[in-house]
Amino acid sequence: MTEIVARTGLVVTEAEAARVMRYFRAHVSANTARCYAHDFKHWQIWCDGRRIQPTPVDPLQLAIYITALAEDGKSVGTIARVLSALNKVEEVAGRAKLRTYREVRLTFAGICRTHGVAPIQADPLTPNQLRSMIAAMPDGDAWEIRYARNRAILTIGFAGALRCSEITGLNWGDVQKTDDGLRVKLRRSKTDQLGKGALIGLPWGAYASSCPVRSLAAWSQIADTDSAMPIFVGTTPRGSRLTHRRLTPRQIQNIIKRAAALAGIDRRITSHSLRAGFATTAARHGKPLQAIMRQTRHKRADRVLQYIREENLFADNAADGIGL
Repeated sequence: MTEIVARTGLVVTEAEAARVMRYFRAHVSANTARCYAHDFKHWQIWCDGRRIQPTPVDPLQLAIYITALAEDGKSVGTIARVLSALNKVEEVAGRAKLRTYREVRLTFAGICRTHGVAPIQADPLTPNQLRSMIAAMPDGDAWEIRYARNRAILTIGFAGALRCSEITGLNWGDVQKTDDGLRVKLRRSKTDQLGKGALIGLPWGAYASSCPVRSLAAWSQIADTDSAMPIFVGTTPRGSRLTHRRLTPRQIQNIIKRAAALAGIDRRITSHSLRAGFATTAARHGKPLQAIMRQTRHKRADRVLQYIREENLFADNAADGIGL
């Protein structure tokens, strides 16, 4: 921004510059900004070790860097994220996109071809596993608050196919209880950075322990339900009181992983397992693709079909019953 002002010769006040910078920085989410900062910091450390300047980013040095990352076992997805972070640095400075440089573009293509681009996906959770996780969570006097909160996180996250950032972003004013269940307003999400919002419904569950409506009702008896307050907040170290600080996506992920470990679920469980579990379970029960996408808010059918194909791998299989 300073370079832009210097280049144009504009005269701006500090207050005007501060207002512009506030919106300028808001063009990416806070979580994305943190990831970019993390990746840029590691790039800086690598550059310091080679006694070169981290910016402007030199394409040849970057090609050497991502080669080192690949040989160090970093995934293609991680390397792609690093390129996005450094590309953002160059974009903000008004320089050309890094992937336009042959050294970077072809080296990354070679990494993808050599190591493959298939991501390591989270295993989906089933409703039965969800209930076993809830049953395994400690719920004694010292854990009463956390149990109620974590149960609501698991059930609402599963029924709504919510991402961690969507769970943490919920305020009490975003949820309305009706005879049919809960109407939930998602004000912003990973695929809705401009904040258009989405409305989803969470119906009553057949089982009390995994019902999102009952779970939220139990949590509301403990939490501060002012409409502007976040639904899911932290607790003091011993869990005796609420801190009123909004949980972070990382804390949500830890809650999910810890509950799975307590239940003895020996699979690759991540925060995405709730979302994947919903899509997989809905497909198993014959829910239409359009209905599944409406709940998951996927914009592309092939994303959802990844879950459905895996679940129905042997249903109506073309190799079945052909005389083999």
